[in-house]
Amino acid sequence: MIRALLNRARYLVLVAVAGSLLAAVARLVYGGLEVAFVVVDTIASASVPAKGAKALALVLIELVDLFLLGTVFLIIALGLYELFISDKLDLPHWLVIRTLDDLKHKLIG
Repeated sequence: MIRALLNRARYLVLVAVAGSLLAAVARLVYGGLEVAFVVVDTIASASVPAKGAKALALVLIELVDLFLLGTVFLIIALGLYELFISDKLDLPHWLVIRTLDDLKHKLIG
């Protein structure tokens, strides 16, 4: 009985997978929309003074950070799913995760 309960308990990780996936989608979509708004706003202003160019560069660097964090959340979601639920995902070979240490190394790397 305990064994069956523990076998099913691994599906609790789906909460973390869903949360990480939702966080990844939110960050990536928000970042994409922000990039579009920044580009449209820059084109609409038709001129970028030196101060404005520095500000634009800073905004774009912050947006790249959004994309990187979204990617990290996606890797976490995929890794947790692969470790606890099913390793039958069609992932590139460099993203295959067999152990928790593999997941940590992918994130640190």
